[in-house]
Amino acid sequence: MKFRLIRAAALLSAALVMALSAAQPLLAADLSGKWIFSFSTPEGVVDGTLVLAQDGEKLTAKFDESNLEGSATDERFTLEGDYFAPNAGYSAALTISGKPDGEGLSGEATWDVYDLPFEAKRAD
Repeated sequence: MKFRLIRAAALLSAALVMALSAAQPLLAADLSGKWIFSFSTPEGVVDGTLVLAQDGEKLTAKFDESNLEGSATDERFTLEGDYFAPNAGYSAALTISGKPDGEGLSGEATWDVYDLPFEAKRAD
């Protein structure tokens, strides 16, 4: 009887550990650092430098004078905030959503009414 209780407790503990491990999202490789983003706009490709900082799943970025916040996992990352575009002369909501792509990043940004595909690589 005592052996069965110990065995049941061990099996329950193992099952609980496996369930909790599966429930936790995968953490991405660290995206921290300086990145050169190349946004495809209606007027052509526009490059911008984003400085990313990652703490676990929390992701923040500095883009010119704008601060963006979001999250990152192994499969996706998102950043959101207001961005002032000097060439347009106004500020609008910016959402950047993408994924790691080999040595870089790729995805789509939305600023105002514009959908802007992008690719990014680490700055030297």
